[in-house]
Amino acid sequence: MYDTFDISTSVTRSEDEEVLNFKVTCKPFNEEEQRTIDAPVAELKGYVHDCLSMPGAEAFHLYDARSGHCLEALTIMQKSRSMIKRQLPRLDFDFLERVILLERAWVDPSFRGKGLALRLMREAQHLFARPHAFAILKAHPDRAEEGEKITDAQCNRLAEYYGSDTQLGFKALSKKAKPGWMVAQWEAPTRESHKDQQFWSLDDEALGAD
Repeated sequence: MYDTFDISTSVTRSEDEEVLNFKVTCKPFNEEEQRTIDAPVAELKGYVHDCLSMPGAEAFHLYDARSGHCLEALTIMQKSRSMIKRQLPRLDFDFLERVILLERAWVDPSFRGKGLALRLMREAQHLFARPHAFAILKAHPDRAEEGEKITDAQCNRLAEYYGSDTQLGFKALSKKAKPGWMVAQWEAPTRESHKDQQFWSLDDEALGAD
């Protein structure tokens, strides 16, 4: 079993100029052979929507064209703002820089228990955080078998795991009304607030290095 991993991120701009697609990939690194194994063992996919305020009906085409999951996220941003405000009281709906939607986190079953999904989310946070960035996701386990139904309780358990990472800052909207859905403010990281996170480079301009 591998204990060292190579993490990389690819970013592409969609046909709509205000949207970026991203994929964070984790591949095992063979220390004896000093090479990265080609097959990924974990991936995080999502997109970044640069905007000036919380998206509404004007952004329907961006979310609807992507997937039903994305459209559900837009519906929550439109119609469940009181829930969002309860969890993120400092969030200003009228003054945002971007929305970051984490669409799918996948980890190979044989590599689970290593915190890889959270690590990939922190990578996305490091890349896309801004002073006024809003992040949203639905904690949804992979289907073990084709056609297997995922329960609300399973989504809520996974949400509790995601919420255990204080750096990511995800808060569950409502276990009953919106099982699995979580929101966070991904503000630009600072040297002081993340000094114990080893993968945050102290030379990175995003940390406000002198």
